Amino acid sequence: ASERLRHSTHEGRLTVSTTPSFAAGWLVPRLNAFQQRYPDIDLQIETGKATADFRRDGVDVAIRHGLGEYPGLRSHRLFAVELVPGAAPALVAEQGLPVGPADLARWPRIHDAERQDWSLWFHGQGIAAPEPRGPAFDDAGLVLRAALAGQGAALLPAAMVAADLAGGGLRAVAVVTWPERFAYYLVYPDACQGRPKVAAFQDWLLAEVDQHQRSASNTIEAEFRQ
Repeated sequence: ASERLRHSTHEGRLTVSTTPSFAAGWLVPRLNAFQQRYPDIDLQIETGKATADFRRDGVDVAIRHGLGEYPGLRSHRLFAVELVPGAAPALVAEQGLPVGPADLARWPRIHDAERQDWSLWFHGQGIAAPEPRGPAFDDAGLVLRAALAGQGAALLPAAMVAADLAGGGLRAVAVVTWPERFAYYLVYPDACQGRPKVAAFQDWLLAEVDQHQRSASNTIEAEFRQ
């Protein structure tokens, strides 16, 4: 009864939980189109690194980066952002250029805040993931700075480091395909599926992704910045 009352009171508000980088780099620049199409829906964007607790936090939908495995939730794949394993030339000279992905298990590594990216990357190559030791940062820009300073190898968005790779300040240390399942997903509880505001946001978001993917194969990659 409390849930029904809460949602009936705030039916015009849609609370979206996502990461700061996705909100700033991809979602927010496109929200004007959503607001023009659905002027009666008040968007509330909440950012954070932790997975949203839909009941406790009052979140309607969330956008998260992962493998799409969210028990008890519906998930819709949006798109993948290619991550490049890169390191400073001085560190490559010290460690020796890896012959294969397994060689990076012995390297110092820089991690995302949740220390998941490298584990998922090794898993995607069929390699047992080493313990996620080393510095971790909650911002991709800081991860890049640490990599350029030679503190370890890092997984970085390809579009973000294109200039550093071209200029020689950063070297790619593995050429492998990132697991296709590792992508951005729209997720929400089953109970939210029939709500008009959730359906409206889902339809708009999937159409927006489709439009930009069709316009150019690298549009999202080129525009997205973490």
